[in-house]
Amino acid sequence: MALLYYGGGDCAIRKGNVSSLTIYYRGKIIVDSKLPIDYKIELEVGKLIIKPATKSQNLNELFSYIGEFRIKAISAKNMDGEKEHVGIRRVMDYSELLETNAEDLTILSENINASHLHGRKVRRARVLLQTSNEDNL
Repeated sequence: MALLYYGGGDCAIRKGNVSSLTIYYRGKIIVDSKLPIDYKIELEVGKLIIKPATKSQNLNELFSYIGEFRIKAISAKNMDGEKEHVGIRRVMDYSELLETNAEDLTILSENINASHLHGRKVRRARVLLQTSNEDNL
């Protein structure tokens, strides 16, 4: 089973054979793709679709985001077009789970939060322009 990790402004797939997916979410985000060149991201109301434009490959790093992002469900397919089960893991700083002395913290306690918001709130969801690395050479 693949695992999708999100929180702190990043979203990635670990373990598994996922080549396309649809994320059903709540909130509004600005998305900056980390996908391979052959992939694209489409945003619809409450739905984020990641699919290949030409050839499929296994996905790892998906995107970074700014805004409020709460994943409700995921639908994914593998390289053979078959349904792939994906677990959702939210990565956050939970101050109540810390097993240390306050003096040992490397993060200011004021910066430890358990929010779905990363960065700032945004007015409307959108995907930043996707450019290939070849354009920057």
